[in-house]
Amino acid sequence: MGQEKCRPARAEMGAGVTRSEPPLVLVVDDYGDAREILMACLKREGYRTVEAANGHQALQKAEDSQPSIILMDLAMPEMNGYEAIRRLKADPKLRFAGQITGCEGYVESAAIGLLAGRFAAAERGAENPRLPPPTTALGALLSHITGGHMETIDAGPRSYQPMNINFGLFPPLEEEPRKATGGKMRGPSRLLAKKEAITRRAKADLEAWLAGESRADAAA
Repeated sequence: MGQEKCRPARAEMGAGVTRSEPPLVLVVDDYGDAREILMACLKREGYRTVEAANGHQALQKAEDSQPSIILMDLAMPEMNGYEAIRRLKADPKLRFAGQITGCEGYVESAAIGLLAGRFAAAERGAENPRLPPPTTALGALLSHITGGHMETIDAGPRSYQPMNINFGLFPPLEEEPRKATGGKMRGPSRLLAKKEAITRRAKADLEAWLAGESRADAAA
């Protein structure tokens, strides 16, 4: 799943949802108590809910009820969440965010969710989204998810592993950090200097990207 293009929740509300109604959330989990607890929390926040106990039911409920959001468990009988997601991805109206895209960690999932929202809004407005630079944490993670950092292992097929953001995902520096005297750095000090340089570059490029986003939003 992670090797496919990151298609940043649903860009449009379901066909059965009007603007006056709260969003409909499809909760998919084979554990009934988990569904009840999650639906109770959602209803308390004003969402409408519908439930499914496995992947087969999820596909049918998604077709029948046209939910705005689908919360999918992965380990389920009959049809697991992975297979249900694979089939749902064929629907061009759906957009995927969070760990489904192939990243790990709560912060990373939230970050990709933010990008998903911007991508969906840009598509709705017939605009081309401005991608975060690959030198930033957002851009490096997005590049990894969409295949930018997939490598071949032992001359085998291209490989992909979901992961958290880490320094290994960032593009290499144009110049290696050096000592004040101009000599090469070695050992732990070299590694620390590289991380600090990557971090400075990421912060600068992120600030420039955000400034451009602000100008674009103001002009819209």
